[in-house]
Formats: sequence, structure tokens, C-alpha cells
Amino acid sequence: MTFHHFPENRTFTAMHRSTAVLALALLTVPAAHAADLSYTFVEANYAQIDTDAAPTVDGYGLRSSFAVTDNIHLLGDYLRRDDARVDLDTAGLGVGFRTAASDNVDLVATAKYSRFDGAVADRDAEGHGWVTTVGVRAAMSPKLEVEAAMVFDRIEDESDPGLLLAAQYRFNRWLGVAWSLRFSPDGSSIGVGPRVSF
Repeated sequence: MTFHHFPENRTFTAMHRSTAVLALALLTVPAAHAADLSYTFVEANYAQIDTDAAPTVDGYGLRSSFAVTDNIHLLGDYLRRDDARVDLDTAGLGVGFRTAASDNVDLVATAKYSRFDGAVADRDAEGHGWVTTVGVRAAMSPKLEVEAAMVFDRIEDESDPGLLLAAQYRFNRWLGVAWSLRFSPDGSSIGVGPRVSF
């Protein structure tokens, strides 16, 4: 897996525009033969994270979502990063809101409190803050769904806006494999793992 940094504002702005265009394009996806979008699931994932502080760190974690109503869902996640340079635990809890844009496309917004604790390069590291997202989630077919979102981090008075692209391929109604890719000015990350939907 390859990671890239995007320090130039022009490059990141172009990616921002591309994601906005993709999100708008998803709004026009035809509804024929599309599957329902589930907001109750549990997902395990393997991740690789590349940042200015610690390039290419492996991690593993869990992510979950639980639909409280047709429009509101609770969400949580945990990520463990551990190698010779980095020993960090990150956990988050939050809430999401979705509204249907069409039969198979949802507009989704989330807000999550996030906290990390551990060490980077033998120095203690801890912090907390908020992560919000605004995006589009679409069922392209009974087996494939995709997502595009803008991410806004505010951790310890530092902002790190980013772009998120994600997809899930369903083997059946309950089991699938999920993939995600995030870009920001400070680095990038990629994750992949099984998802069980309910």
C-alpha cells in the first residue's frame, strides 16, 4: 500500500473539489436493483497510517454503528497503533444523522468525540477533540456501496480537514468487506476489513 502527502494547498483543494463532484455524481445513481443501506454493523479493520510525525504505522481496530431510528444512528470506533516508534490508542463515540436523497442515496452527517493516549518516539502523547463528517453514501448495486465525505478534525485546538472515500462489497445480506481511504494535508491512511451488518 502506498501513501502520499499533500502539503500544497492547491493539490488538496483540487482533491476537495473532486470529492465534491463525486458526491454530487452519487446523487444521480439509478435506484434499480440497489440494496438497502444498513446503519447497524460491526467492522474489524487493518489500517496503515502515514503522517508527518510517524510515517507508515500499522494499526488494527473496530468500528460500529447502531441505528436508533430511521434517521439517527450511534457510532463508535477504536484503533490501536503499535510499532517501534508509535504506541497509541484512539477511541471515539458519536452520533450520526442521515436523510434519503433518493431510493438508494443518503446524505449523512456525523459528529464524534475522539481521544488518543500513548507515546510517539518515546514521548508521551495524548489529546482529545471532535471529528465531524458531511457526505454522501450510495448503494450502487445489491453488492456494492460507496461513500464520499469531507472530514473536519479539531483535536487539541489543531485542525486537520480531510477527504474520505469508502466502499463495501457485500457477499450476502450480512457479510461484506469494507475499504476506506482518507487524505489530509498532514498525511493519509487506508483501512480494510470484514463488516457484519444487521
